[in-house]
Amino acid sequence: MRGKRRIKIPKKVKVVEADIVVVGGGLSGVTTAISCASEGLKTLLIEKYGFPGGLISTALGYPLRVFNFQRSFDELFTDEGTEKIKYPIFSTLIKYLVKNKAIPQSLYPDPLKISGAIIPFDFERFKNTMLELLLDFKVDLLFHASFIRAKLKKDLVSSILVLGKEGLIEVKGKYFVDATGNCVVFKSIDESLTNRVESLARYNFVIAGCDFNKSDDRIICKSVEVEESTKSVYHAYIAEKGSLKVAIYELPIKNHCLVFGLSDDGFNLDELSSISQAEEKLQLKVYSFLEYLRQFKPFERANISMLPAQIYFTEGCRINGLYTLTAEDVFNNRSFDDEVAVLKIAAPAEKLFPCVLAPDKKFDNSIIRIPFSSFLTRIKNLVAVGRNASISEDLKFVLYSFPFVVKTSESIGKLVAFAYKNNLKLNQIVRTKAKLSR
Repeated sequence: MRGKRRIKIPKKVKVVEADIVVVGGGLSGVTTAISCASEGLKTLLIEKYGFPGGLISTALGYPLRVFNFQRSFDELFTDEGTEKIKYPIFSTLIKYLVKNKAIPQSLYPDPLKISGAIIPFDFERFKNTMLELLLDFKVDLLFHASFIRAKLKKDLVSSILVLGKEGLIEVKGKYFVDATGNCVVFKSIDESLTNRVESLARYNFVIAGCDFNKSDDRIICKSVEVEESTKSVYHAYIAEKGSLKVAIYELPIKNHCLVFGLSDDGFNLDELSSISQAEEKLQLKVYSFLEYLRQFKPFERANISMLPAQIYFTEGCRINGLYTLTAEDVFNNRSFDDEVAVLKIAAPAEKLFPCVLAPDKKFDNSIIRIPFSSFLTRIKNLVAVGRNASISEDLKFVLYSFPFVVKTSESIGKLVAFAYKNNLKLNQIVRTKAKLSR
């Protein structure tokens, strides 16, 4: 185990206080923050970059995936098989994105059948919409602030230290949310609160100058008809160069598409110098791959439009939760008293791309019920959201489902607000059937 960093703390540091402190400004962090703020709580969101959006904005994580065959957004706002849980924050999020033309007015079928449906989006408009939502819900924002460590009193987080433009800042709160995507807050307390998992790295990039009206039998092109006023056909491609196979999705930006899946697995996630070297090698691969693509008619005039701010990493660890959701739970259709979301999964095809997380055929037509206890540990005022959830490795694909991220984050925000208003520890509102049956 690596030794913990020793940081000399000045006697005087700036102190910021909030009811709820959310660390991480990705989709799960933004959704949780506005969910808490909608309940009237003073909510602070901390993000290391100068804008929200997380991997979607910085690593060009595209497209948003729905592991089912829904076509209408309205179908996403209620749980599969039940009408009990509604998602007004989810509905508001979609309305803002559609209003700002960040996404189309309906879900698209996935041309490559990696998932049932997808949501293409404009990166800049998506990022700006996330910011607009946070401001409209009056969430306090602390950008350009890197998490350092959490302070603990018994089994409660009393405050966290972050490094911002003004130096060290101590942030105090009653409840804390780890939305970092890699359990950063939990690990700073005790690494035994987390479990390491294999982390995959992918490098995505955007190219412009594409002509989707041209066809070329030498490259696999899949297209689907869509119901949009400005578009009738949506395109995706499969490009293979030697052993490398990547997915190419059309963007809702004229003549643009995203190349998903360049990889370099020969580096250590914990070594920053190694990651930097990997980024350099991957950028060289980008230009080499672009030259390869230019032999095909749709990409004859293609050029680099956007490179990511960071490599796309899948999570390197998940929390060691009070309950770990497993495939056995899914196949037994196990229900929980503390469900925060219910999802239906469709597996439309066998896996085409090792670089894309998708459900195995054995999960086709399955109902997955997500318990709140999979987001909690023994720390009674700290909760995980998004990819930090405690689930078994064969359910990893669920963490990359757009409905999973937004539904669970919205529900967790409501539960945190309920705990705040009733002066409860988070584990006091956990009553799963599985836990009671032990």
